[in-house]
Amino acid sequence: MNRAVHGTIRLFVALAGVVLLGAPAADAVQSSGSIQLVPSKQTGIVLNEAITVDVYFTNTSTQTPPQGLIPAIANVTGPITIDIGCVDCGCTQQNAAALSFIAGGQSGCTVKGPGVTSCAAGAPGEVLLNLDPAGVNIPDATPVFLATITLKNNLPELPVLGLRAGTGVCAVKACVTPPNQQCASCSAEGCSFLAGISPQQDLLRCKHSCFNQVNFTSKLDAYIFQGVAVIDDPNFDPATESFTLSFGVPGNPIINISIPGGIPSTGMGVWTLTGPGNQNVPGIDLIKITRQTGAGCQNSFRLQVKFFGDLNSLQLLPPNPVLRTELTFDGRTPFVNEEAWQTLQNGNLRNDIDIVSSC
Repeated sequence: MNRAVHGTIRLFVALAGVVLLGAPAADAVQSSGSIQLVPSKQTGIVLNEAITVDVYFTNTSTQTPPQGLIPAIANVTGPITIDIGCVDCGCTQQNAAALSFIAGGQSGCTVKGPGVTSCAAGAPGEVLLNLDPAGVNIPDATPVFLATITLKNNLPELPVLGLRAGTGVCAVKACVTPPNQQCASCSAEGCSFLAGISPQQDLLRCKHSCFNQVNFTSKLDAYIFQGVAVIDDPNFDPATESFTLSFGVPGNPIINISIPGGIPSTGMGVWTLTGPGNQNVPGIDLIKITRQTGAGCQNSFRLQVKFFGDLNSLQLLPPNPVLRTELTFDGRTPFVNEEAWQTLQNGNLRNDIDIVSSC
């Protein structure tokens, strides 16, 4: 074989190697999303009162091309089923007579967004959001409004009942683009709740879990509480209302905090009272109240409390004791959380409130 032929072969092999080595890695795609249920009013709902619930979808699907993680368009097909009157988190039990769906003027919806064909009653305790047969394309993680539905309370005393929305099992599809192949399919859910007037109101868990804690240390022990209170009063101002909080075994609190003059305002929608910041000094270390923002959240207030003291008597309780936190503003209906706290291996106590705020 002559030298020219040898050179041509070597050049071809070299070029082929460049092409193979230079080929980009295959794209990866994941499909995910969530449904947001935002009631116009969440607590204090009276007999025959109608409230609206806004339904949004947030697409969290992504693909990973060579340049990094980017949003992937999600196609959501219907129907989206909203279970109402849920007694438990999984909605395996329902009080189907407690709430009624009231058909609105836009194909059964009170307000209907693009891609939604109708809102309708399904099985007892169920509302269906029917979508266009082609589905709804959601480009990125910006929440997309789907519809507003109306629900009516049928009970003189409405207990805390859950709302649970879900798509079909594989109704959320995201594909590598281009060329719109290699698709992943999944489902999406979202939950909220409604409640009537009660002699006490529930303290709620933060939207993103925030554990309550009792930590036993070589210094003073620490009680840390984080939760959400819903106060349907536009004139509510923590700076002008007394603040009381108690914590301990039901009927025998070990911590009693009273601030007759209220919590000082320290910014727009923020009220803060701070202590010395020294775990060797007993008493209040922090009380912070923050008005939540976002649609339907203007009456929700996040509460943060840190207290140092001798809490050793709680170590004498049986594992996973039931403990009670009670909070009151200026004689208003008290906010209460009474449930089991988890005893950790190191002896500390931890609690994640059962009922979750949508704000």
